[in-house]
Amino acid sequence: MRTPPRSKWDRPLRKGNKSLIPKRSRSVIDWDRALRLRKQGIGMKEIAAQLGVPYATIQGGMRQRLGPAVGMPRARESADRRRLYQLWRSLRARTTDPRGRGWKANGGLGVRLCTEWQQFEAFRSWALRLGWKPCLCLARIRVPGPYSPGNCE
Repeated sequence: MRTPPRSKWDRPLRKGNKSLIPKRSRSVIDWDRALRLRKQGIGMKEIAAQLGVPYATIQGGMRQRLGPAVGMPRARESADRRRLYQLWRSLRARTTDPRGRGWKANGGLGVRLCTEWQQFEAFRSWALRLGWKPCLCLARIRVPGPYSPGNCE
């Protein structure tokens, strides 16, 4: 048995050989300039291009320095919004879509979704007005009635 012939690419790198992949040099970022540009209303992609650094670097640095208050969505708020949207979407599917999960127990038995809640923003404003939190669920007061602002809690 013999080992197959090796090519020059299979050889391990020796002590004086340089790597084939160039190393990225760490650049020093002028954060004062970056913050001034951001406050002037320039987008983070343009700031990254002007400073010659990756967009992700600028985005992370801005988040560290400015926090969520300066035009960046708070992660917690967007996660809560996604949960509420998923709740609304499943509610809508089980009352309006015969192929949806839970249709037989809801829409198939005549339970309907009011026309006001066909749009997510109306449902969201109602839920936030009542103090919705991710740990709460949606329940109908009168079980045979529809999903509507007057019949849900």
